[in-house]
Amino acid sequence: MARVEQVCRLVLSVGALAVIAVLLGSASWAQEMATSSHSKPRIEKGLPGKREFQNRPTREFRPPGVARAREAAGPRQERIRTESRLGRYANDLETEYPMKQPQRIVTVLLAIIGSFISQTVLSQTSKPKVVVLATGGTIAGAAATGTQSSYTSGKVTIDAMLDSVPGIRDLANLKGEQIANVGSQDMSFEIMLKLAKRINELLATNDVDGIVVTHGTDTLEETAFFLNLTVKSDKAVVMVGSMRPSTALSADGPLNLYDAVAVAADPQAKGRGVLVVMNDWIQGAHSLTKTSTTAVQTFMSPLRGVVGISAYGKNDFYNTPSWKHTTSSEFDISDVTKLPRVDIIYGDVDMSPDLIDCSVRNGAKGIVIAGVGNGNMNKASIDAAARAVKQGVVVVRSSRVVTGTVGRNVEVKDDELGFVASDELNPQKSRILLSLALLRSHSPEQIQQSFATY
Repeated sequence: MARVEQVCRLVLSVGALAVIAVLLGSASWAQEMATSSHSKPRIEKGLPGKREFQNRPTREFRPPGVARAREAAGPRQERIRTESRLGRYANDLETEYPMKQPQRIVTVLLAIIGSFISQTVLSQTSKPKVVVLATGGTIAGAAATGTQSSYTSGKVTIDAMLDSVPGIRDLANLKGEQIANVGSQDMSFEIMLKLAKRINELLATNDVDGIVVTHGTDTLEETAFFLNLTVKSDKAVVMVGSMRPSTALSADGPLNLYDAVAVAADPQAKGRGVLVVMNDWIQGAHSLTKTSTTAVQTFMSPLRGVVGISAYGKNDFYNTPSWKHTTSSEFDISDVTKLPRVDIIYGDVDMSPDLIDCSVRNGAKGIVIAGVGNGNMNKASIDAAARAVKQGVVVVRSSRVVTGTVGRNVEVKDDELGFVASDELNPQKSRILLSLALLRSHSPEQIQQSFATY
């Protein structure tokens, strides 16, 4: 793209110089015509040696009767005589300088058109190229009326979404692709794998500068974290959604999408991992979580804070997530078609241990406990989890609490029982990381290190 831009700039410069040169030449030609019309002699064909000046004298001898007749004829007759003289002068010019004036006009027009085309191509190539991958969700949803709370996700195509946002194509050269069109409650590992592979394919080329992914908000944080671990490029990958469907009164989707494209096109977004842009906030995939069922400001990053702000396409970055991601991630899904089963079991008062036993019997390779407080569970459930570990199932203790970390060996003897503590990751993200870690043979100690790293 840089080479194309250089060529366009060269063509633009040459075109501009051509216009200046032609205009200067035209001015010189006009001056030459003015001089020639008064002084240049012409030899008439067939009369050798006879000279006749192109312009007749402005004053000539007129008999007194003729002069008085002309004065009586008035301005109209004088205008006719003037036009007649101009006509003869034009004919003289055409005879003396055949086709020169039309040629110069055509040259000027061609030079101007060439400069315009060069400028147009340059403006297109100088903008970043961003591909928008659509998966559905509320941002693509539609309802019967603008005030109806019920709606159907994934009804609007990506091309229709882009066409509905004024000025969005001024930010970047955009291309849309429809990866899926589902509500995010129906998001699957199959779609996530397809999405990650397509992103890696696009970003491996020099023609794409950034990616935007439209997604439903229900499971957006899980897909964002999955991409954060599996994308193999430091180019910007930005996820975006909305809390109101496209048909809603005061829909939040159009501005969210506009800001997401602005972030994806911003060179400063590079190297920050997968980002999520909604309601003016730029947040990192590792830390954000959905906190409200309906509010437009649903996503928060309670432990690490926002990465930056995007206000009507103007971006201000505050920090760069320090966790390993994208190009520094060890996880490669190039040849992966299926992820191992990992279940989440919710901890509560008088928790039933047979849920853990049932999960093991049905083929789970890993279990995440959404425990109370600091990832705790009652004694019966701890015993059931310990039995699962002895059968080769990896057990991760996370917490149902919105904020805070789960530490090792606080109230539960993790080293003795072989459990893994989730550190900052909530249960749903713990499941994503554990599913990827189980693609390779890892000991509980190695998996614990992954939770401290990613």
